[in-house]
Amino acid sequence: MKNEVRMKKLVISIVIFCSLFGTVAAQNNVSNVRVQQSDEQLIITYDLSENADIEVHVSFDGGVTFRGPLQHVLGSVGKDTNQGNDKIIVWNVFREFGDVDYLNTVIKVVANNNAMTSGNYWTRKSDFAGGYRYGAVGFSIGSKGYIGTGKGSKGHLNDFWEYDPVSNSWTRKADFPGGLRAEAVGFSIGNKGYIGTGISADGRQSDFWEYDPISNSWTQKAYFTGGIRKLSTGFSIDNKGYIGTGSAAYEIGDFWEITP
Repeated sequence: MKNEVRMKKLVISIVIFCSLFGTVAAQNNVSNVRVQQSDEQLIITYDLSENADIEVHVSFDGGVTFRGPLQHVLGSVGKDTNQGNDKIIVWNVFREFGDVDYLNTVIKVVANNNAMTSGNYWTRKSDFAGGYRYGAVGFSIGSKGYIGTGKGSKGHLNDFWEYDPVSNSWTRKADFPGGLRAEAVGFSIGNKGYIGTGISADGRQSDFWEYDPISNSWTQKAYFTGGIRKLSTGFSIDNKGYIGTGSAAYEIGDFWEITP
């Protein structure tokens, strides 16, 4: 293919296929692709015919599935990349994925035309700083987002994090004081956040807690009247919160309203 560059470096036994195309625009905005390996980095050089949002994706199975956009990239990549020749992207391969099998690797640089992607698309942001987990709780207060609790490789968790979309960064806040917890429920009302119920090493819970982002502190509230449970669903409307369904000793279908 005209826009593919293949190279093999015996140092890390890596084969690179570079396929560049626009995922939205019908025309190909990227051309004249060159790839070099420098220690633990790959240097991708290309020409861009018009301004676009540039992303880099990678596949380790010959292009069957891709991961991305890649995070440890610098240079002519990201939103509103200006058109021009000899645009350079530097990707730190090992910092991104560590010691993995780099055989049959495919690198894909995607040019999204800004005029054609004004909505209905996803953009990857800074990865959650608290590490891998499931069964966490999330909600927003004002212009910030919050994620906390859950279960990771070492068990239940009680850490709590704030996301700032302006700086695209995470900051750890005061730990959830209800103890190690997963599969809880959360929502926000006004300028306060709430987390309750869920499961810990001691079993299912029914306690409920209020978070104040101004003082970065937690206050225990009334226990949830519906009893102990996990995997419930919660949301808020105006100044009231709602919780329903979940799992106790059996599946539950009740529904509750709270005015904090």
